[in-house]
Amino acid sequence: MFTYADGSPIKAGDSVLLENGQTPGTVELVVLMPSEMQAIGVEELGVMLLSPPFGRVYLPEWSLRREPLEFVSHGPSALQLIQADAASKLGLIQALGAMDNLWGRVEEACWSSVPHVAHRPATEADVTEGRAVFYIPGGSEPADFTLPCCALQRLESGESEPVVVIQAEHGPSGVILGVRPLCGGNSICMLSEVELLSGGFPLRHGT
Repeated sequence: MFTYADGSPIKAGDSVLLENGQTPGTVELVVLMPSEMQAIGVEELGVMLLSPPFGRVYLPEWSLRREPLEFVSHGPSALQLIQADAASKLGLIQALGAMDNLWGRVEEACWSSVPHVAHRPATEADVTEGRAVFYIPGGSEPADFTLPCCALQRLESGESEPVVVIQAEHGPSGVILGVRPLCGGNSICMLSEVELLSGGFPLRHGT
């Protein structure tokens, strides 16, 4: 997690100042996972900004440590604020995971009724209506999965997080999954980053 000087997390949609407070910008994407790095073609974790003087700027972790961003204000929490360029190499457009009515907690006992997309690629309407986490404007091929399904997603910390897989599509680097953590929100990951659970969630993972 990347933070401001006061320890609060940097979030997509935030208005910030960069270059030691001289230049305004808006946070478009906070890259915290290897799958996100791969999707946008960068080699380090970091933050994607939109800054009028420069266009889109990617600040890797070392740059953020050297010149921390200055927080100005939070952006509006609306589904229409997508994480633009979240996966420009693949053409992915990802839903903002802050809408409680679409991306809230998932009750473990109700995972099989979670909205999902199966046997076809997701569309923009699927994303805005909560059935998919991402869509590929140029089109893609669905992976052969029975959806929704349960899985454990391996995190950077080494821990595993229970998720519900709601879409699976073929990308140039393998199968890309759209998942919903039981604790809420959404995420994009590669098939290699999860352990599929054919029998449902282990009892130790409560909600």
